[in-house]
Amino acid sequence: MSTDSVNKMNDSSPVHPKKHPHPPNHPPPACAAHPHPHPPGMKGHRPRAGTWHGKDGLSGTPTVSRQRNTADDQRSDKSYHPDIPLELEPTYKMEPDSRFSIRKVSKIIKSVLQEQLAGKKYEASIMNKKSKTVCDVIKDRIKELDLDRFKILCWVCISQKNNQSMQVTSRCLWDSKFDNFACENFENSTMYATGIVYAVYME
Repeated sequence: MSTDSVNKMNDSSPVHPKKHPHPPNHPPPACAAHPHPHPPGMKGHRPRAGTWHGKDGLSGTPTVSRQRNTADDQRSDKSYHPDIPLELEPTYKMEPDSRFSIRKVSKIIKSVLQEQLAGKKYEASIMNKKSKTVCDVIKDRIKELDLDRFKILCWVCISQKNNQSMQVTSRCLWDSKFDNFACENFENSTMYATGIVYAVYME
């Protein structure tokens, strides 16, 4: 065979280009370890435990989590104290430190009724609010006695004086050893007023 014929055959034979593992214009295929392709020009790596990765699970250089850095800084700071809920142990106290004084409370009720109603005339339109005001003043004065663990209940009744009789009764279910009450009355030319304070010990 002549040299010209050999050259002709070489020219006419198909030339197979060299196979590239990854086409230049296409990203490399995904693998089981990394479901997303690596960014171009960056080598893949296996995520390490304790490292922070982006939403795609990859990062160029393994970095420690910002949250972990913050936690480490807090541990190293001696002034850092975690928020621990305050728990109170039971006192196992079955009796009050101070008793309800009927004499002191009766004196408070009487003085408040005198201050709030002396020289006033009965008016049905304002007596509803007036009775609430008297109750609030009495309760504030009694709280100054520091009756620890006592629940204070106050009741005031104001009625018109018009040649009629009035009786006020109450019934309570309580501990007769510690619970008690005090009562005082007020009267002028146009009204009757009764103030009652109940003290219930809360164990």
